[in-house]
Amino acid sequence: MSETTTRPGTTVDNGSFLRASLFTSVLAFGVSAMAMGLGVVQILLGLSMRKVAEQRA
Repeated sequence: MSETTTRPGTTVDNGSFLRASLFTSVLAFGVSAMAMGLGVVQILLGLSMRKVAEQRA
């Protein structure tokens, strides 16, 4: 066998690992975007609740 040949399935395994790794990265970015969005929503809710409390006082 030549040095450039690999066992059958190595390319498929590498492709599978790459796909799983990329999916994990995309999922992590999605979760971080969701966390940032929820933080912004909580800030806006807090500010609006303060304005309402100031108007009632």
